[in-house]
Amino acid sequence: MGHFSDHHRSFFQLTIRQSFNDDSSLAVQAILAVSAIGIAFGSYVAGSMSKLHIELGIVPMGAMGIFFSLLFFAFGSNIGVVSLSSFAFGFFWRDIS
Repeated sequence: MGHFSDHHRSFFQLTIRQSFNDDSSLAVQAILAVSAIGIAFGSYVAGSMSKLHIELGIVPMGAMGIFFSLLFFAFGSNIGVVSLSSFAFGFFWRDIS
């Protein structure tokens, strides 16, 4: 499991290095941490919206949120946009899973 995590982090490092000309792993770790915070916050909001039972009505909202967050992630022009879209991806991920 740790091997996949290391591979995933190195892929992000390569993407950040090529896209933003930033060679530090701190930016990559910050983006992954922001995504984890988005997952935690999204879990709380999804649990509150569904009143702790399965609510299929929030699935389309989550799917649209993931679509737009990945779109902004792919075409993000600076590290702030990528970080915000990473948070949004984590937030909306909990709506559909």
